[in-house]
Amino acid sequence: MKKTLKIVLIGFSSIVVISILFVIVSATFFGDKIVGNSKTNLARARQSEAKTVLLGIYASEKMYQVEKDAFTDDFNALEYEADGQSQYLCGFYQGKSSPKKGPGYNYVGKATPEDIPANAVVSKDSFTVACVGYPDPEGPLDVWTINEKRELIGKNLE
Repeated sequence: MKKTLKIVLIGFSSIVVISILFVIVSATFFGDKIVGNSKTNLARARQSEAKTVLLGIYASEKMYQVEKDAFTDDFNALEYEADGQSQYLCGFYQGKSSPKKGPGYNYVGKATPEDIPANAVVSKDSFTVACVGYPDPEGPLDVWTINEKRELIGKNLE
């Protein structure tokens, strides 16, 4: 009985050791793919943030247009306020000065006002607003725009 128990324990220990080695080898070979996927998912989540903000601004602009028969770059007049911290800088082109943005807008990313594209402007009959940011801190600048026709366009600048 003791010999049988000893063999079973040795066999069980071998299985545990082999399982641990399998996990280590798998992590070595597939670790980059797992980490890469989580970075991709994080970048997509951050891009969703930009799209959500732009769609909110779009809706506010459309309501403003119905009331005033014009569009505006004044976020206070739009009564638009972003929630929480944003990885994207959103607003209208203002050259090197900070883009016009609403109260409560807490930007924590590394894009600068110069990154807002020059086509992000407003007129009486049209508007284009932009959100710029780095969804992956090591990746290229990401630029999203939406206009009065609800054309949502995104591109990475490499």
